[in-house]
Amino acid sequence: MNNDDRPSGTGIPLAVSPFDENPTEVQNVWPHSAASPGTPSSDIPQPPHSVAPVPAPHPVAPPHPVAPTPAGSAGYPPPPAHPAFAPQYPAAPPPRSRRWIWVTLAVTIVLVAAAISTTYILTRPEPIALAVDDCVSILDKDNPVEYTCGQINAAYRIVARENVVYPVESACMKYDDATRAVLDAADQGSNPDTVLCLAPTRVNSTDPGAIETGDCVKVTDGGATVTRVACAPESGVGEVLAIRLHTKVPVTDRACHDVPRVRQAFAYSSLGGRALVLCVRAANPSSTGNAEPGDCVNENMTSIVACTLPEAAERVLTVRVQHTEPVAPECLGVTGATGFTMNSHGTTDLVVALCVGPVDDADVGYAMAGDCVIPPDEGNDFRATKAECSDPAASVRVTSRHDTDTAECPGDYVARMTRKPGVTNGMTLCFTSN
Repeated sequence: MNNDDRPSGTGIPLAVSPFDENPTEVQNVWPHSAASPGTPSSDIPQPPHSVAPVPAPHPVAPPHPVAPTPAGSAGYPPPPAHPAFAPQYPAAPPPRSRRWIWVTLAVTIVLVAAAISTTYILTRPEPIALAVDDCVSILDKDNPVEYTCGQINAAYRIVARENVVYPVESACMKYDDATRAVLDAADQGSNPDTVLCLAPTRVNSTDPGAIETGDCVKVTDGGATVTRVACAPESGVGEVLAIRLHTKVPVTDRACHDVPRVRQAFAYSSLGGRALVLCVRAANPSSTGNAEPGDCVNENMTSIVACTLPEAAERVLTVRVQHTEPVAPECLGVTGATGFTMNSHGTTDLVVALCVGPVDDADVGYAMAGDCVIPPDEGNDFRATKAECSDPAASVRVTSRHDTDTAECPGDYVARMTRKPGVTNGMTLCFTSN
């Protein structure tokens, strides 16, 4: 609508558009009081109610923005300004490809990885020439030479590397399986600062430290040399029942005392002078070393034989494993004992003592009070034997037995038999008629 059609006194200034054909200057527009809209304020002059006459038209100016009335002019607020044209914005560019981002990221990662790898290569320590678990051979003057583990010359395995102390062996004493200690001169020339602690490998057949429980060994040179061999029922071959570590050779603190069935103990000097003890039993079941009470042995006591065979010479009466050598009489208190043998080795205190007697368990030496005896014939070597009292040949009965050859028999005895002291204090048997 035209400006002339707008109601007066509304407090809203009439806008002037640059596109109106007849722009009109608006005057005398009075604002209403803020306290009461629509009600004239008493202290503000009221405009007349008549509409001012329209002035003569002015020439039409070309279209252009009309400058706003300066703020505060004639007490009116400036009219809103209208832009001549709508603002123009450039078109949005097409989305850019992100491929270059991934390429840049990949190149960065590669460069960083290369830098890290180069830094590690430049700063990492040189590998140790003789490291733990490497295998070596000691060929000359305690100089270790590396071999692949399992090769015939790989006699030792490195179990530890320790700082040099003197004596050198003391650096490796805390390792039970170490049997040798040598200086590592590979990187230090004449001033080595590392000790190699060595344990024998299984290809090492001469170092006692390579022997394990269940192995078989052959001891030679009076026990000075021990060699691991195949288990076979041969003379001199023993089965290792246990291995013990002691402080020194000879062993005097009850070697192998906790090993059942043990019959021999050999001690060998190892690292730092400590003793490696092999607890052994003969691998041959027929060896006298495996004899038990009741078994019979041949004349030289080297093997077990059946008691019914002619070569049976003695019967084993007792087997004692002890840690002191028996003193005479060695078989004191063993009824019927006529002989004694023992097995020991100078490097340990283990002693196995056997007391033996006649093969025939009817021998008179085994007679006790109440047994009946067939006396020997006059004038021959036939020995008296025990027999059932119902046997007509058993003409005498034992009334008392004394473990000495000097005992006196009661007055009513009919016969008296003695044996001289030997491995026992002797024997006296007193008889009466059966």
